[in-house]
Amino acid sequence: MNKQQCNYHYSFKFIIVGNSGVGKSCLLQQFIEGQFKNNIDSTVGIGFGQKDIIYKDSVIRINIWDTAGQESFRSITRAYYRGSIACLLVYDVTKKKTFHHLINWLNEVKQDSSAEIMIVGNKIDQWGREVSQDEGQQLAQQIGCLYLETSARTGENVIQAFETLVQRIYMKIKNKEIDLDDPQNGIKLGQMSEVQPVIKQSNGNQKSSCC
Repeated sequence: MNKQQCNYHYSFKFIIVGNSGVGKSCLLQQFIEGQFKNNIDSTVGIGFGQKDIIYKDSVIRINIWDTAGQESFRSITRAYYRGSIACLLVYDVTKKKTFHHLINWLNEVKQDSSAEIMIVGNKIDQWGREVSQDEGQQLAQQIGCLYLETSARTGENVIQAFETLVQRIYMKIKNKEIDLDDPQNGIKLGQMSEVQPVIKQSNGNQKSSCC
């Protein structure tokens, strides 16, 4: 592995989970590329994206696995839950059935991972909301996880969703709440040392400043 591949302090494995059509792939694309496309085909099996961000003078590489929501791919996608450190559990605020399915998705993730969970209510830019913000927040409180509403179309809160999870995980590392020696914790250490200065690049597609 060359030096460029390890040019980060930490690498975090994220997964995006939820029903088909809730906008998981659009959230990933908006975060990685800052773009929205209307006609993205449903994910077949697994999609992937990667982005480096800077937080607390550390370069953190986020490897994001976008899992298919169809039942026919369930055996494939569940294998990617293992070894994840964070999960965006996504529903469509205009389709209540996608909200009701969150508990099933949550139970599946918890069987294979101890990931930090964030419930994400997507498509807040659209008319015909069927799930209120209060309902989403109440469920998150019951489960004991983070909550945020987003629009993959406009980009509202998309970066914040990913970076909030990064902050939470980073603080757990610093507070020694995560065993970095556990190969299944979803975190890999790069070759950059904590004292190595971070050079902020002008190319925003490569790194973003977190918070």
